[in-house]
Amino acid sequence: MNRGAGRKRRLWGVLFLLLIPCGLLGWAVAARTAEESVLRRASAQLEHGSLERALQIVEPLRQNRFLSPGGRRRAAALLFQLGKDREAHGMLRGLKFHSGDPGDMRLRTLSARCQQAAIFLKRADAARDPAERLRWVGQAREELPDAPNVLQRLVKEEVLAMTRGNDPAAEAAFEQDYADLRRRAPAHADAVQREVRELLQGQTAVQ
Repeated sequence: MNRGAGRKRRLWGVLFLLLIPCGLLGWAVAARTAEESVLRRASAQLEHGSLERALQIVEPLRQNRFLSPGGRRRAAALLFQLGKDREAHGMLRGLKFHSGDPGDMRLRTLSARCQQAAIFLKRADAARDPAERLRWVGQAREELPDAPNVLQRLVKEEVLAMTRGNDPAAEAAFEQDYADLRRRAPAHADAVQREVRELLQGQTAVQ
């Protein structure tokens, strides 16, 4: 009896060890499937112009410690496009880059565009002339056309420029850019509305 029971325990132990790799493989496949689904959804939202929704989908991946190297690269590319330079670099931390790999070269290009846009925004911050600020922010927008924060800043600068002069071209640009912001990043458009309201209230109080 004891010998038979011992043999059964050993058989169960062997079976358990055999099932462990199968379980791990199933978990890995499920994880990659979920990862691919999230990245596809985020990419689709970005392609359709839903910038805030794309951010909402991709940003939680930053907390996923089991994200594959390929998934981290794809998430970083999306974050770069959305103007999240620091977050994108965080996704790439520890990964090796290859100068001959087209995907890695694209990541370097996106990173450089983020850094150039940051330089333009700093120049805008240092400028006193509204037209000069608007010009620098416009150049930042050219580098990052899908970054909601940059588009929000552009619309804000257009409003400030309009309060200091009557320029039909500036008004037309504002209407177009604000409509673009409202369509692609409604929460950022709401923030602009609040800032403009506060600005007008402040001017009224001074008068």
